[in-house]
Amino acid sequence: MPIRLHKKEERPEPETVQPERQRVSKTRGFPRFILWLLLAVIVAVGAWYAVTWNKIQVRGIVIAEFHHFVPEAPCRIVEVNAAVGKSVKAGDVLVVSQSVDPRSQIPTYEAALKQAERRLMLATAGGDVGVVDMTKRSRRLADARQALGVAGARLQAAQKSEEEYTELVKAVEADRAKEIEKATVDKKTATEKLAQARAAEKEVAVELAQAQLNLDKAKTLYELDAATLNDVQLARTKYDFTLATAEKAKSATAEAEKTLGGIEEVLRAVVAKYDAELEAQRARQKRAQAETDVARAFLEAARQKLQDAEKEYGELQPAYEKMRDAEVDYLKEQVEEAKGNLAYYKALAGSIVFKSPFDGIVSELNKQVGDVARRDEKVISVYNPKTVAVEAYIPEDKYYRVAVGQKAEVVLRGTKRRFTGKIVSVNTSPERLPGLMKVPVLPERAHDLYYYARISVPSAGAGEIGPAMRTDVTIYVR
Repeated sequence: MPIRLHKKEERPEPETVQPERQRVSKTRGFPRFILWLLLAVIVAVGAWYAVTWNKIQVRGIVIAEFHHFVPEAPCRIVEVNAAVGKSVKAGDVLVVSQSVDPRSQIPTYEAALKQAERRLMLATAGGDVGVVDMTKRSRRLADARQALGVAGARLQAAQKSEEEYTELVKAVEADRAKEIEKATVDKKTATEKLAQARAAEKEVAVELAQAQLNLDKAKTLYELDAATLNDVQLARTKYDFTLATAEKAKSATAEAEKTLGGIEEVLRAVVAKYDAELEAQRARQKRAQAETDVARAFLEAARQKLQDAEKEYGELQPAYEKMRDAEVDYLKEQVEEAKGNLAYYKALAGSIVFKSPFDGIVSELNKQVGDVARRDEKVISVYNPKTVAVEAYIPEDKYYRVAVGQKAEVVLRGTKRRFTGKIVSVNTSPERLPGLMKVPVLPERAHDLYYYARISVPSAGAGEIGPAMRTDVTIYVR
């Protein structure tokens, strides 16, 4: 076997064994995603407070002076001179209506009058009209008693109606006094703020004059090398600061005057509204008093007729001629009664004209020509755009953050209409939330009270906003 020779004996190199790394037990740290999640929650809460802390979300409703036509009896609309959203002038005839029920009964009472006149003519000529009968006597006595009962019931009803209108007048007077008192308190507060603003403006004016003198003096001394440039700059800085303070005081005085003027206009509108309503209710009260007097007179007449009937028909008198005379007198009374009924229903069947009491805008028109309006059904409504405002309802727990002069953004529900106004008054006495604004609430908040805040409406958009519109209000507080 051949032998292979090598310069160096080739030997297999030993395998290099890597030293085994020593395992070190590592402690597991706090998960990082929880830290990031906590940081995100803190940032979200901070952002939410930054966005909502200076805002208050409340509800409100549009208020304004308005007047509407509500018939007291069924009537038919015969003329309409208005449309929803259209402007009208004071004294314009908007709706003309005619009564329905009284007009339909006129032919019946005309026929009754003709029949009574024919029977009287026949009885006067000596004819027999079927009334002269012994059996008629007891019936007339019963009719007289029944007429007395009807007259008594009519008097009671008239007295009850008079009492209701009297109570209504008292309620309107109480509401009027309450609203005037609220507006007077707001006016007094605004007057005090105006006086304070004017006093502050006078004080700042004195300080501004003194700062002007100091600046002129510093300039003079600087020119004479008796003062440094720093002294002049210090005097100018103080003058500029005082001038800015004076401008701010003038602005505060102007804002206070504007607020006072708005409150005075609201006070005049409130007084005019309640005076008109009070005048109408007093007119109804006087009419109820007159109806009571008429019912009392009817009762006295019925009582006298019963006495006469008892005296005349209590005992049968066989004298035919006397009976004839009594029947003629009775038929004459029937004729006069038929004439009165016919005149009464003709008066009720007249036309009713509704005129606008002021320059306003039509907000409701529920009937057209030919339609029939039921009793107490609203036909048309007109409001005064000069008195349009938003009444916001501030909960008790947010009342302390709301003040006059704060900006408020108003959004009309059901529309995309929005505008920005200012709070012109905030009541100091809480009241219950009105029924028109009530919504389901939590049991623990079911009896919360609310404060009323009045928000001004820009004059440019007042014509597009109607009374009773519900709103969402955002008040920007400091």
